[in-house]
Amino acid sequence: MTTLVTIGCSHTAGSMIDGTNGTSWYNKQHSFGGLLAKKYGMKHYNLGAPGGSNQYIYRSTIRFINNFMHTNDDYIFLLGWTSTNRIELRYSDTSPYVHKMVGDFLDTKYIPFSLGTDPRLYHTAELKAMSKLSPLIFYENQLESDWAVYAYTLQQMFKHKKIKYYMFNTCHNLPINNDNKTIVEALDTNFYYKPTNFNHSMLYWGLDKGFQKTDCWHLKADGHAAWAQHLEQLMQKQNLLSNITEPKIHNNSQAITVNGKIITNNDVHSILEKYRISCRFLMDSQYDKIYILFDDNEMPQIMNVKVNIINKALIKRFGPDAKISKWDNQFNQMDDYFIIEHFRKQNYS
Repeated sequence: MTTLVTIGCSHTAGSMIDGTNGTSWYNKQHSFGGLLAKKYGMKHYNLGAPGGSNQYIYRSTIRFINNFMHTNDDYIFLLGWTSTNRIELRYSDTSPYVHKMVGDFLDTKYIPFSLGTDPRLYHTAELKAMSKLSPLIFYENQLESDWAVYAYTLQQMFKHKKIKYYMFNTCHNLPINNDNKTIVEALDTNFYYKPTNFNHSMLYWGLDKGFQKTDCWHLKADGHAAWAQHLEQLMQKQNLLSNITEPKIHNNSQAITVNGKIITNNDVHSILEKYRISCRFLMDSQYDKIYILFDDNEMPQIMNVKVNIINKALIKRFGPDAKISKWDNQFNQMDDYFIIEHFRKQNYS
């Protein structure tokens, strides 16, 4: 199966395509990445994050490669580098705060921090105070150099791991300075579209073609469609869109067998209804397992209590081996195929 992974800022997220939202599943599906994936029958993960920095793009790419790639599946990474004057901050793991966004595989503890951000978007007094000092925090020369290093490093990783990829800029060109000049010159421009050319960034390419922008400087649906077509032509020249493999059929089973006893979907439904437990569950007949997916705001202690309640009911009716195999509270927006594969690769106690 070929999966398209798009990573970038609000332009990659498709912000404001629906005319209302900076981040929504509709926008992500109708972004240039969503349109390309639909045309070629690819699975699509959109990690576009409004306010996302080049630091975010680099970190998220590394994180995806290390944690979320499926063995024997094919991937194409489409990276839309963003503007300078953006970095990442992070709430601590013990903090109750998150930065809410819609998207695949997002760690919402990270906070996009940009020059000129409205302080009211932050939860803590420290961050509100930092926003006033942002002109002192952002040293543009260093951010330009970091951008070049991020792009070059990922190109080398993709090459080493034999992963298909393509890069472009969304907001403006990658500036050349005395510190990054050698690195910029070493970039492989076969797979990074005109990195130092301002007018070939996504936004200004679209404006030059006559497409309208929103009040917050994002291309609309027609601009995304045109950019998708342009990327398609560029990627075809590098044979990145050849040999696309179709998604595998992977249905959520209706029943499993444990020690000769059949446990059906209805059996699990009845237990959940009896104890008023709200969750999503999947039956994996290949391994005779039951997986549970709770809401993403469910606390670990509460999940454990609910799983114990379900297990007691299953054991009472179907024997000691009839238990929930694995559970989680991530990836609620993912389809059954991804969730089942995700659980199969985890080692929960």
